[in-house]
Amino acid sequence: MRQHALVIALGAALCAPPGADAYEIGFPYHGPVIDMHVDIAGSSPSGTRWNAAFSEAARRWSSDADVRIDVVNRYSDPCAGVVPLTVNDPLNGVALRDDLCGFAFDDDTLAVTLRMFQLYSEVTMVEADIVFNDSVAWDVYDGPLRSGRPDFRRVATHELGHVLGLEHEDDSPALMNSAISGIYAPNDDDRNGVSALYGALAAGDGNIELMIEEPAQGSAVAGVGNIRGWALGDSNILSVELYIDGRFIADIPHGGTRNDVRDAFPVRPGSAEAGYSMAFAWSLLAPGVHQLRIRAIDFEGRAAEATGSFTVEAFGTGFIGDPEQVSVNGGVEKLDARTIRLNGVRADGLLYDVKLQWQPASQKFEIVEIVPAD
Repeated sequence: MRQHALVIALGAALCAPPGADAYEIGFPYHGPVIDMHVDIAGSSPSGTRWNAAFSEAARRWSSDADVRIDVVNRYSDPCAGVVPLTVNDPLNGVALRDDLCGFAFDDDTLAVTLRMFQLYSEVTMVEADIVFNDSVAWDVYDGPLRSGRPDFRRVATHELGHVLGLEHEDDSPALMNSAISGIYAPNDDDRNGVSALYGALAAGDGNIELMIEEPAQGSAVAGVGNIRGWALGDSNILSVELYIDGRFIADIPHGGTRNDVRDAFPVRPGSAEAGYSMAFAWSLLAPGVHQLRIRAIDFEGRAAEATGSFTVEAFGTGFIGDPEQVSVNGGVEKLDARTIRLNGVRADGLLYDVKLQWQPASQKFEIVEIVPAD
């Protein structure tokens, strides 16, 4: 993508004439899963890692057709197998470079997608590599363009449209317009183009699948632990919100690798990176029962909620920073096959009996009960 227009394609591109939509299509990728290899070090000025921004760009393409983009966090040279053409490299590589595989970038070029095609029973794309102009002052953000700071994520999303087989079109507003604009995610015109290339699936019901895995319903928590699960829908997930006892706490980072969810929902958008997770200090809450609510919102504005309850177990002191203030003075008692109790634990001058239980989700013993010692 460039400030005005440039895409280099190794192979001819056949564009369908505009109909009710203005999208322009070329040839599809030859398989249902497109692996993009990317390992770009560092972060944007706004704090978003380049790798994370590229992964989000991949998630922004919906499952309107039976095709999925997976991001592999491993470097592959985007110019290998392209320049020179005699080198065999079938991997799809992504990189920031100060040249276009040995050629100078034009002054207004932001990124270029290099594509190779092969004739099987029909022409299909067999390789797609993306080269970003490293001399550009990139940042990562949504919304209107910022002067002198192109948005890396929307340009990556545009270039991935080329990887899917879309061409530039300028007859209606779309992410695939030849000039970068305030459009930062695929719209209906872009998605209709993908469906035209790959064949539309049966329409989804618009529902969001949302699962809370930790803390488990009715479980006891203590100290610092995780809040985690997964969320996905017919459109990509925009945000996952955390509420405790009806009060908004934070947006939970979303986009963790979940191969199990991908296998269960192979063509849902973002299924391979549907996980959400964050650490939380349970000691910030008062001991006792609390209500948990997770709210997921997709790019179409749809929302879904999941709820649960948990019990905070705590010592009399909210935070004990000195390890010398904690000691085990009593014996260890086995209660069942995966539960033990430490009797007479001294914490900050007070005695407690502490019950620990093996948790398969975290693969460790965790505190499930703290009571004053008799």
